[in-house]
Amino acid sequence: MKRINIFVLVLFSVCGFVFSNSLDTILASVFTDLEDQVNTEMTVGLGNFYYGNKQISSAFSFYIAEKMSALVQNSAKFDIVQRDRLEQILGEMELSLSGLVDSNTTVEVGNIKGMQAILSGRFFEADRDVDFFLELVSVETGAILAKSETRIPGREIPAGVALQPDNYQDALYVMEELSDVMGKDSETFVVKSWTERGDGGIYRNGEKLSIFFYSNRNCYLKIYHIDVNGNTQLIFPNPFHRDNFIREKAIYQIPDERYPFTFELGPPFGAEFIKVIASTVQFPDIEEAFSEMGRASEKLVTRGLGVKRSDEQRTEALLSYTIIQ
Repeated sequence: MKRINIFVLVLFSVCGFVFSNSLDTILASVFTDLEDQVNTEMTVGLGNFYYGNKQISSAFSFYIAEKMSALVQNSAKFDIVQRDRLEQILGEMELSLSGLVDSNTTVEVGNIKGMQAILSGRFFEADRDVDFFLELVSVETGAILAKSETRIPGREIPAGVALQPDNYQDALYVMEELSDVMGKDSETFVVKSWTERGDGGIYRNGEKLSIFFYSNRNCYLKIYHIDVNGNTQLIFPNPFHRDNFIREKAIYQIPDERYPFTFELGPPFGAEFIKVIASTVQFPDIEEAFSEMGRASEKLVTRGLGVKRSDEQRTEALLSYTIIQ
């Protein structure tokens, strides 16, 4: 299960790739508008381009990212972060910009070197057209440095490039069911999960996926995978890592070098989810790893929690990624 990419575009030939249609012109214009708001040179990484107001991506997200990458590469003001460094930086940002790190943590904003900003965006259907919003966000502060927007006529969307992931309605159902199954006991107890491409990242058929997770407290974890069809499996703990106790401020990865397998992504295509449940007390029941549990629901992922103890605290996280052809 897996996928990543960094991308190419502009109004002239780049590595043999020529931009000449009206959509290319529209995207170049909105990029130039954003670029003109920046008064200094900086190094930029590409974030994700989401459909709607959820952290969900699609084939059109990937299309835009490729175009924006080429524009950044040919910008007089921006240098682009290369792919091998971007994956590491996105992981660090997931921690640094979500309030999980402090002065005692090894992953700090100060360690995110060589990148000053992330370029990302969202798009929304507007009748038959598409409204596109582009933002440049500071890595250090999370502040918006520049933003631009445009309306793309529906006729300009390339044939076969879907605006929504194939299972969009099912994905909305999963998010509704699993976004907040317990409620947070404390704003200071936080768990985070991410992929190399951040929440809502895009992977192509055949790429491999790694899942990272982290807690700012010692705790016990259960991690569930929800596939394109809404089927649920426990993926942590598992036969290769049976101990579900994790230490505070340590980054864990599934699979890592101890696992005799990889998560290779493939059809059916669409959005998938990772659900993390964390507790300061061991769970009374842990399901069998990698076995089908049924369709994702709040009841399904909370049935093994048991009665909450007075000294117990719980928290949770949900992330998505999208597989395209």
